[in-house]
Amino acid sequence: MDIELTQAEADYLNKDTLYVQRHIEPGMQRLQGMEALSYARMRKAEGDSDSDIKRTERQRKVVASLLEKFRYMSLSELNGWIDELLPMVTTTMTASDVTRLAAKVLPMVIDLKMTGHTIPMEGTGWGDMVDIYNDGNIHSVIRFETPQQKKLIRAITEAEVSE
Repeated sequence: MDIELTQAEADYLNKDTLYVQRHIEPGMQRLQGMEALSYARMRKAEGDSDSDIKRTERQRKVVASLLEKFRYMSLSELNGWIDELLPMVTTTMTASDVTRLAAKVLPMVIDLKMTGHTIPMEGTGWGDMVDIYNDGNIHSVIRFETPQQKKLIRAITEAEVSE
């Protein structure tokens, strides 16, 4: 998959000698298998201020890149992927079940648009530390109080999707 890497991300990947077996430069790179996994799991490259937010951003980039790759594949190409990946997945579906599902989903993938949001939303705070169960243990709680936060939560929980 093709991913645009920062210098810090390339440096991080180059330190991962378990999953990355070659030197990786910053800029647009084609990451293979375990390299893409290492990129998606990267928690803290130099300069990442909020490591979990940056990690989930990288994961969205990987999913978006895969979506682009699959978007224009033929059913026979997708079937080849299914044959290769299915042995690595535990499911009650058979290979023919997965193929039938892929045939139904494939036409939808062409027009699929991927968007993503981070909760808490940037600039809305990280929440409070509260004993929510009254058991003496403090938990991190995000309060959804701003109109922007409430709109996002309604969109997620009530499928109120708008452009």
